[in-house]
Amino acid sequence: MVLGHIAQSLTLNLIGPDSILLLILKAVVPVFVIAYYIILERYKDTELMTDDFILYFVQLVVFWHFYSRIIRSAFEVCKKTQGAIWFYLPLLAIFFIFKIVWIFTFAVQIERTIYWRRYIFEIIYVVMQIINGTILGEMSQDFWYFVADCLIGTQVYTIFFRDELNYSVFNSFTPILLAILTFLLVKGLLINHKFKDQLCMVKTIGKHDAIYLILVYALVSFLTYTIDFFANTYWAALGFIYVFHNIIIFPSLMESKLIIPLITSTIFMGLVALLQLHIMNHSPNPYPRDLTINEDLSTNTPNGHNLLSFIANAIQCQVAD
Repeated sequence: MVLGHIAQSLTLNLIGPDSILLLILKAVVPVFVIAYYIILERYKDTELMTDDFILYFVQLVVFWHFYSRIIRSAFEVCKKTQGAIWFYLPLLAIFFIFKIVWIFTFAVQIERTIYWRRYIFEIIYVVMQIINGTILGEMSQDFWYFVADCLIGTQVYTIFFRDELNYSVFNSFTPILLAILTFLLVKGLLINHKFKDQLCMVKTIGKHDAIYLILVYALVSFLTYTIDFFANTYWAALGFIYVFHNIIIFPSLMESKLIIPLITSTIFMGLVALLQLHIMNHSPNPYPRDLTINEDLSTNTPNGHNLLSFIANAIQCQVAD
């Protein structure tokens, strides 16, 4: 009986729809943004090649995702069957040993002077993933996804670009992130309305704060697309459709008519991701621009793909004058 509960819980937590969806969302940072720049060689001054990046991505994101889901399964089963803890402890220990062996066998070895920063961010990321598997993570799962996989994860990856890709990654990734978080909040509003006993981020922060965040995401996206429109490409104007979408669904969210907003926010996740890929495809090299090809050409390169480089270029022009 106990083994049946354990097997069912592990199956749902590891390969269930929620787990696969969360893993796909976690893949957004490296796949849609950073790997895009590496594979297309839009940024050549990096110490992390494509094959190394795939290994690094698998060992960091995928492993710790499933590790946290095993912890989630342990919390669920141990509420009903106390003896189940003796099954999960050896399982977690075996996975951890496998992780240590992976580090010494397949880890990406790169000579860096700021190696310690990478490990600090990785430790923070791992701790957050472990917390995400506990009851605290169940109460505010969207928050841990935002902090761990979006903010900390981005910092970990951009270290391999000597931090020079940092601002471009944030500017490229932010609209995708906000579209995903809008979907998660709308989904949380539906869960909070239909299933009163199920924990979610909206139940933690409240309905009105969740709707307020959706409007804030629209404002931040408006600023990001405005920057891209003037500093990068006119295609960014299409992003204002997502901004208007968040404003239009506001009355429905207040009246708890959530089915249509859930469908539209799901669609806009894909549309915003495709739009950002299109914008990146029409953008110059990320900030700072690649100066290794031809110094004469670099002086005529368009402004970088972020606000800070846009301001920096303006200041340089003023100083030159």
